[in-house]
Amino acid sequence: MKGLRIKGIGIGIKRLPWKVALVLYAVLIFWLSSRPIPEGPTTLLRYDEFWHFFEYLLFGLLVWKASLPKSRKGLLLALSLSLSYAGSDELHQLFVPTRTASFQDWLLDGLGIGSGLLLGRFGFGGLHPRTFRV
Repeated sequence: MKGLRIKGIGIGIKRLPWKVALVLYAVLIFWLSSRPIPEGPTTLLRYDEFWHFFEYLLFGLLVWKASLPKSRKGLLLALSLSLSYAGSDELHQLFVPTRTASFQDWLLDGLGIGSGLLLGRFGFGGLHPRTFRV
């Protein structure tokens, strides 16, 4: 089975393990953000920004491996869908006690997603520059 093609994104069966990993990771992010923040003393160093960036960097890398965009349109579609997921996660936190939605957090998520997609593109198993249509 070759799989379905959607303008620049591979939806083939070969990427199934990456797709499963992406879905499981998305569920993990949702579950973690569903938990109230425990009350207690705050630290001088805020790790929240780091975790927003890092968790979505991994998300972006998984999106790359699951879809392997083959064009600029495919890459923009992967980025748009990932940003939409990050935004929905921020909105969902409005309904969780002790959590809030933050535009700054969404921007950090977006930076992580973009970094993950770029890391996939140029770092870990990315396409050769001549095979990526810009």
